[in-house]
Amino acid sequence: MQTANGGEFLSPSGNISCEVDYHRAGTTQAYCQTQSPPQSVTMTATGTYKTCNGGQCLGNVGDGTPTLAYGKATGVGPFRCESATTGITCVANGKGFQISTSGISPASSSGSPASTSDGFSKALTAWKAAAKAPEATMNTYLQQAASDLKAAGNSSYDTAISELTYLAGLPATNLTSGQQAQARADEKNLDTFFGTPGLMS
Repeated sequence: MQTANGGEFLSPSGNISCEVDYHRAGTTQAYCQTQSPPQSVTMTATGTYKTCNGGQCLGNVGDGTPTLAYGKATGVGPFRCESATTGITCVANGKGFQISTSGISPASSSGSPASTSDGFSKALTAWKAAAKAPEATMNTYLQQAASDLKAAGNSSYDTAISELTYLAGLPATNLTSGQQAQARADEKNLDTFFGTPGLMS
């Protein structure tokens, strides 16, 4: 994904285009469409989706949209999309859809997609626990959240992992002004990443 809030991508053939939004402009969803046949699908963070058929279902693809190569995957938040010669599969919460020239069909996550979603959910739980924890134990939860995201194996989580690791390594007291400023910035970014605005920041 281009940002912590999502982005757009194309299949190598250029026929399938997708956009994944995670708390971006108030929207959290995964959307994909094919030009031929004209069809689209919109999925929520719970993995439920709705389909639409016909030219009226299609949106405009942005200029400069990157290509997601076959065999590669991307995602943000609970969403994970994978590109293959058979189409693009997107899942959230262990279920989702596959879209191709053959149509739109249900899909379930297995292997890495499932662990990605599970890892994010565990990290979110640890992040929320850290917000409620006393200073003495907060770092333990932050380290746990970073560990859970690492286990998910999703490269789009790397920035969040670095921010969690930085926060977990800070002393409980006597922070320098530079450390305080960095901590506030990281906490705000992580609140955006986890979809918990104002929880920690």
